[in-house]
Amino acid sequence: DSLAVRQALKQEASREGTLELILSLGAMDLRAARAAPLGYPLSRIVLNPKVPFRDRVLAVRAISLLNVRLVAHQLTPVLQTSTNPEEIALARETARCLYQLGDTESLKVGLGHSDPEVRRIAASSGAGGMALCALLGTDPWPMVRAAAAQGLAGQPDAGPCLQKSLKDTSTTVQAAAISALGELGLAAAA
Repeated sequence: DSLAVRQALKQEASREGTLELILSLGAMDLRAARAAPLGYPLSRIVLNPKVPFRDRVLAVRAISLLNVRLVAHQLTPVLQTSTNPEEIALARETARCLYQLGDTESLKVGLGHSDPEVRRIAASSGAGGMALCALLGTDPWPMVRAAAAQGLAGQPDAGPCLQKSLKDTSTTVQAAAISALGELGLAAAA
């Protein structure tokens, strides 16, 4: 009963158990849950800093599991302000959720995040399009630069940018650039 679930999500005493129940649904029940209007109650949990951290993380996972694309864009504030370890962990979880939901528009915010894992997830999605060239050339973390190269694989004009990264100090970045150039059908010779 989706009304009962929505009510349980509002109550602190029953919220965690309800979220765990959603995350443990079998295939048949999951199909029914995906049809229920749970996106907005779940996003309110994620965005409320007064809700316990564990519940916020479980709510992000539930949004991802239920494939609730309708509220994905509402999660972007989580990618904007992360100053303590819990906020950073929630931002990572949210970035993974947005990636799984295919919401590259919302993931653009994550390209400027202070945490390299959030930037990596956002970059690998292709969020930002050609703006990833700047990240590819300047980010201090090789995993982020490699993800930027991966994200550029869908950009037909990215050849020159990717070819520059063949001279990157990281072999991981070089390999990602070669792969992206291959996907673009361009020669990897620099």
